[in-house]
Amino acid sequence: MTSSAWAKLVASHLDAAAVAFDLQIQAFISIILRYKHGPGIFGHCKVYYGMVEAQGRGTLHCHFLIWIKGNPSPQDLQDRMARDVGFLNKMFEWLESIISCELPHDTGPIPEMSPQQAEKPQCDVDEMDP
Repeated sequence: MTSSAWAKLVASHLDAAAVAFDLQIQAFISIILRYKHGPGIFGHCKVYYGMVEAQGRGTLHCHFLIWIKGNPSPQDLQDRMARDVGFLNKMFEWLESIISCELPHDTGPIPEMSPQQAEKPQCDVDEMDP
């Protein structure tokens, strides 16, 4: 199914898309996280928080924060970083090593195009503009 056909389908059945999304998220919580049912693939999930957003196409996606049993609480982390500068530096070094604001395999800036090169591609008459 093309992306425009998918966008049309979702736009014409928003309620069904929302129900399907909810089922997927519930399956993720019960199968992957196994919240309240023992350890999941990340370990024993003590608590989770999910924020649902709509993408530009109108489809939903979720960002999760998952707290795994055996790890220090956010307050414990803050207290330890406040009293131990070495730990604070290691924590920020680790965070910098795993957080990226780049696309994978990014080759650098995209060269500027002429206005003719940068024109938006034309869609077929029966194709919805994403």
